[in-house]
Amino acid sequence: MALTADQYKNFIPTQLGDTKDGLIANNLDMIWAVAEDANAGAPLPVLFLLAKIEAIELLLGRYKEQVSFGSSGDLNVSLTDRIKYLEGLRTTLCSQARKRRPGAVIGLITQTAPIMANDILNPPTPRPAIADANDPIYGGSPYQAQRARIKRG
Repeated sequence: MALTADQYKNFIPTQLGDTKDGLIANNLDMIWAVAEDANAGAPLPVLFLLAKIEAIELLLGRYKEQVSFGSSGDLNVSLTDRIKYLEGLRTTLCSQARKRRPGAVIGLITQTAPIMANDILNPPTPRPAIADANDPIYGGSPYQAQRARIKRG
């Protein structure tokens, strides 16, 4: 049975463990919208992983502003363990999302014609007054054509 988007969304706070004030649950629609907007057309399992990454970012922001403390007795609260766990989980989820994403490449592909010998000998546009080292007429050296002119002249 395939899960719906709402089922995936509602499973995120359960998996990550929400804060006492419901930070993830209160922002769940925004988290899902951010993941969906950035990856339009991605399958639901990939969106689920990306939304979990966004939720982890939200939790990391909350935990990084808090402090660790301890007392002279046995009481010791260290948030660095929770932060390290979430950062490790984020790394794992990022690698899983990369593996599951479809391999489509989106972008403009421009077709350019190859440079022919005739184009080098008879350029279609006038040459600039300043030598361009990348121009194929110089064969890698902008001074090569100048040396040939000096020897002839």
